[in-house]
Amino acid sequence: MSLFEALYGWNCNAPISWSDLVNRVLIGLNMLADMEHEMQVIKKNLKAAHDRKKRYVDRNWLLKEFQVGEQVYLRIKLKKSSLHIGSCAKMEPRFCGLFSIIKRIGLVAYQLALPMTLKVHDFFHVSLLKKYVKDVDHVIEWFVLQVEPNGEF
Repeated sequence: MSLFEALYGWNCNAPISWSDLVNRVLIGLNMLADMEHEMQVIKKNLKAAHDRKKRYVDRNWLLKEFQVGEQVYLRIKLKKSSLHIGSCAKMEPRFCGLFSIIKRIGLVAYQLALPMTLKVHDFFHVSLLKKYVKDVDHVIEWFVLQVEPNGEF
């Protein structure tokens, strides 16, 4: 009894009769060779697609690395953040402050020197930081940061 017959209660309507020994030997080998060829084609296509995707991602990937003592801006996600700078959310800046890096934690996390008035965690992912490039014409306007009562960032 085949698995199909045990599961459904009747024989599978296949164009080839597998019960015949001649068909099983002659047609089965050709079918296995065709299946192996198809598997090789599928693996080749999957590898090509993976390589294309990897090439695209690697082209856009940027390694950010900061040193202790450097000045960075902190990115604020406007709708998810508890830090509010102004009254109009659309006009708030995307980056705030100018904070110095105290310590590097692992490969992608940094501890920032935040003001004591902020009740947020001082460890941030590298994707939320932007390097400050010193410019003599740049004037930093310090805004008063307000924190939501729940203290989440």
